[in-house]
Amino acid sequence: MKHAFVFTLLLWLTSGCSTTTTNPVNQALKSAFDLKPGSYWIYLDSVTGRTDSFFVRYNLHSQEHYIVKHEHVDDDNIEVLLSDYNDLGITADTTLWMWYMVLNRLELSQRNNAIKTWDDRYLAFKQFLSYPFGTTDTFYDVTQKSKVCRVLDNYNVNGLTFGKVYEVSCFKSDSSINKVWMRNYYYVSPEAGGFVRLVIDQPLDSIYHVLNLVRYHLQY
Repeated sequence: MKHAFVFTLLLWLTSGCSTTTTNPVNQALKSAFDLKPGSYWIYLDSVTGRTDSFFVRYNLHSQEHYIVKHEHVDDDNIEVLLSDYNDLGITADTTLWMWYMVLNRLELSQRNNAIKTWDDRYLAFKQFLSYPFGTTDTFYDVTQKSKVCRVLDNYNVNGLTFGKVYEVSCFKSDSSINKVWMRNYYYVSPEAGGFVRLVIDQPLDSIYHVLNLVRYHLQY
């Protein structure tokens, strides 16, 4: 009887020390950006006249596990990988883009396709924007500044009108060599599930594009 009591006590103590909290992705953020293959966005480049097509390559749901003061925590997260192709067959500056969601935060990374890697020169937001986005979202490090510049109401592009669009600037430079990697602007719409306009200005790679949304389809 004594052994049974000790065994029960150990089970209780063990269970008490190993509780797990699961934090889901914010539902409003998920509803806007948790896009599945079949989603696409078609853009017209007002600089070159080419057409760029973004589409969802994959959607991955996973969890990040960590321990805080003996408590186990699982943060749900979502990765949505976008591929960019254009009608001119130019691949050197064709990029992959990654949306990453956790809690109420959204991060964007851009891949440098020319060297086949997620080059840290082209980490776009680099740190997280908190949803719903606001002009208080400003991030700095030694070489990069990313921030929400403006919240635009009833924004129109190519005859498409979006209730709220967030203009996000992303500057990246290296003062040691006096070079600017990028001066990009991203116009993000939850209604469109992504970009309605992109200004991609990356001087060292001789890349300059202004992509305006023409049509899109979202698959959830």
